[in-house]
Amino acid sequence: MTSIKLKFRPSTLKDKEGRLYFQVINSRKVRQIQTECLIFPSEWDEETEMENFMRMVGDAENEVTIDPTRIHVGDRVRIKTGSLADLEANICKEPDGRTMLALRVDFLGYAKMECPIDNLELVKE
Repeated sequence: MTSIKLKFRPSTLKDKEGRLYFQVINSRKVRQIQTECLIFPSEWDEETEMENFMRMVGDAENEVTIDPTRIHVGDRVRIKTGSLADLEANICKEPDGRTMLALRVDFLGYAKMECPIDNLELVKE
């Protein structure tokens, strides 16, 4: 039997991001598979992270990939390509759980749309 756990290794440097890795145990051999995902200790909840990850892998109708992109709700982003290239907006979460781009229009409120994450770049403030 093989077991897989998603684990977090904190940085040895104070206030730096740690790395997520997979611990794979097969035939009593323990292996670690590094990811490119870096997160702060405050972002890691060991009790729910693995449960959520396993549910996604087990129940997904399509292939699951690991995306190390560090874009979060509230971040300011810029669209990289297409007819809306260079447009800046904020990432928001809809009540139904969808993640959207939100552009503030003072007299209207917000204009919102979906956009693939690989077409976004984080705007440095």
